[in-house]
Amino acid sequence: MPHSSEATTILPANLELAALRSQYEAGALNKAAYSREVWPMHERLFEYSRFLADTNVGAIEINADGVIFQLRDPDLKLWCSRRDRGHVAMTNLNFRNYEPEEMRAVLQLARVCNTIFDIGANVGLYSIALGQRFPSSKVMAFEPVPDTYRELCRNLTLNSISNVTTFNVGLSDRCWDAPFFFDPTVSGAASGAPLGSEYPVTESLTCPVETLDSFVERTGVAPDFIKCDVEGGELAVFRGATQLLERSKPIVFTEMLRKWSARFGYHPNDIIALFRDAGYECFFLSAGTLHRFLEMDESTVETNFFFLHSQRHLEVARVLGLMK
Repeated sequence: MPHSSEATTILPANLELAALRSQYEAGALNKAAYSREVWPMHERLFEYSRFLADTNVGAIEINADGVIFQLRDPDLKLWCSRRDRGHVAMTNLNFRNYEPEEMRAVLQLARVCNTIFDIGANVGLYSIALGQRFPSSKVMAFEPVPDTYRELCRNLTLNSISNVTTFNVGLSDRCWDAPFFFDPTVSGAASGAPLGSEYPVTESLTCPVETLDSFVERTGVAPDFIKCDVEGGELAVFRGATQLLERSKPIVFTEMLRKWSARFGYHPNDIIALFRDAGYECFFLSAGTLHRFLEMDESTVETNFFFLHSQRHLEVARVLGLMK
């Protein structure tokens, strides 16, 4: 039986919850000492309650399977790995939100689309939001890193999403088994190029990769909206989609960062030139409105961009209230 005396017990610092309970159950701690030692850890739960107030995280659920974050907008749940300090749910918690303007614009533009490709789906934030908002649309989610892919599938199930089809493959400008480099503590840091000293905990693996054009030819499924975030591999993805861009002319939302593109030996302006040759214009988002963007230089602070085809999408964007 646990001790009932009030004798003071000296414990090692930073003893974890389970270890403290084991000490109590083994009789090494009495009830009062055990309650006193675990309370500082339990007390942090109430601090989190206050911390959530001004964030996009509405609730944090703790259960036997782990920790689940309930986001406010979009209204969805994300299971979070204990190792992943860079998880998008943690980003919403730490920095109050994550790409709220971009998410709203994507959901507005996707209203006129039936088939959506999420390239670099990560743990599923955009795929879940799109699948949830547009249940009659088809969403194809591509994520090459196996652990992240499993978390993507887990989050789709958690949110009861049935119209998202997942693919554990990458997309590039050729079909091959490509090296991928990733930091398991930052799920968003996964790239076809070495991550650099910014990410000291780097692992690598080989993943199957194909082109968008080959995927469309093989499956007969072509997107009218593409979201692409592949940490510098964006140019290769679009070089592998020249036929798709010419025939289907999808709306494209993509990340373009100088630091990532440099690792692949190109500049983001090369992406802008590729789309310009395909009849597209580039836009950045500010205060809920799309603004034309011609060229990136060292003063550019924007990182996410929309490509709209000059003949197909501009009027749609105006009708949706995204352009003046």
